[in-house]
Amino acid sequence: MSALARTVFTRRFHVSARRNALSKFSFPAMSPTMTEGGIANWKKKEGEAFTAGDVILEIETDKATMDVEAQDDGVIAKIIVGDGSKGVKVGTTIAVMAEEGDDLSGAEAFAAEQSSEAEKPKESEPAQKDTPPTPTSPALTAGTEAPKSTTPSGTKDSSAAGEKKELGKGERIFASPIAKKIALEQGIPLAKVKGTGPDGRITREDVEKYKPGSTAAAAPASKGAAAEPEYEDIPVSSMRKGGSFTISNLGMFGVSHFTAIINPPQSAILAVGSVSSTLVPAPHEEKGWEVKHVMKATLSADHRVVDGAVAARWLNAFRSYMENPLTFML
Repeated sequence: MSALARTVFTRRFHVSARRNALSKFSFPAMSPTMTEGGIANWKKKEGEAFTAGDVILEIETDKATMDVEAQDDGVIAKIIVGDGSKGVKVGTTIAVMAEEGDDLSGAEAFAAEQSSEAEKPKESEPAQKDTPPTPTSPALTAGTEAPKSTTPSGTKDSSAAGEKKELGKGERIFASPIAKKIALEQGIPLAKVKGTGPDGRITREDVEKYKPGSTAAAAPASKGAAAEPEYEDIPVSSMRKGGSFTISNLGMFGVSHFTAIINPPQSAILAVGSVSSTLVPAPHEEKGWEVKHVMKATLSADHRVVDGAVAARWLNAFRSYMENPLTFML
């Protein structure tokens, strides 16, 4: 039998239908307590293939912007939630995924089906609200009339109008770290900002949308009483004199390296160890080694304020300046 004939008989050719194994891609939780976030931008476009380890999209949280990597190979068939979306709930379908070689013609219908399923609970809520409550008190009979609300028909209840209830003195304000930072920089009183996050938590969007005159008109005017200050004086202590950054030097006591704890409300602290003489390889030297002075420094940064990548670049720049002190003058 010729070689060509053997090739034909050993190979098994078959015809198979095009696969249509579409699957939904849900908005992931980047931390155990995360309930919602935003989509900064998609790194892959519709119809583009990716492999395991590729960055698919960037997600914005209250603390930082994080990359989402692919766990397996695949193709992005349809993007449902686009770039710049805010307040995306964890578990929401944001895209339709497929495997390479799958039929992508049904991705549009599959995405519409996922969107309609997500809207069903929202549509059922008004129907439940319109159902009148069943009276359970035996005192209400056909001949008696239920007491009417004393609220005037021309006014709305403060909770229904979405107004911020006045907090009592000393009550805690629940807000995300980035919301507190923006409010402090712009001088916005968090006590007057209405939170739209979980359990009424104030988010960054709430602070950015705050208008000073929105709640001032709704607040009842107090008669004969002076307005209380919206700030609290905290006595200055030795712990609060360091500003936003602290350098802790234990090298003078012979400590080679250590990790320092951040002094609230500061954002970072640098732990400086002692300088020691260390032998390092030196191929350009005749003996093959030389003595170098080595100092270890450890940076502790609050990730609610400083992103880890930014802190790493700062520490790298600090090392460069310490190794070449003359660059301080450039």
